[in-house]
Amino acid sequence: MKKLLLFLMSLMLVMTGCTKSDNTITFSDAKKMLDKNAMVVLVDVRSPEEFNKGHLSGAINVPVKNISFINENYEKDDEIVVYCKTGARASNAVDGLNKFGFKYVYNAGGLSDYNDEFGELVIR
Repeated sequence: MKKLLLFLMSLMLVMTGCTKSDNTITFSDAKKMLDKNAMVVLVDVRSPEEFNKGHLSGAINVPVKNISFINENYEKDDEIVVYCKTGARASNAVDGLNKFGFKYVYNAGGLSDYNDEFGELVIR
């Protein structure tokens, strides 16, 4: 029984160590970052059609399928905050940017999270 318990605890530690963090932050945290440092890049990874219907002030539109644009036009140590509609595409973008070697990439989630925190304020 003791060996089984030790095995399960070891397995749990290994599994926990294998999970990766996607650097998820809240929109409140993102706002603080943007207020503190104007050089933070705010990236909306939704489609251009979605972006044109409404987006956050100061955001640039780089659809997740074109995330290599960030790799080609920004430095690896730039701070980048990404968001989308629900957070799923933002998570994919964070993964992609991490693979390109970006060090400071944060997933602010989806606009639904923004609306939960700040109300329905989306800049058009």
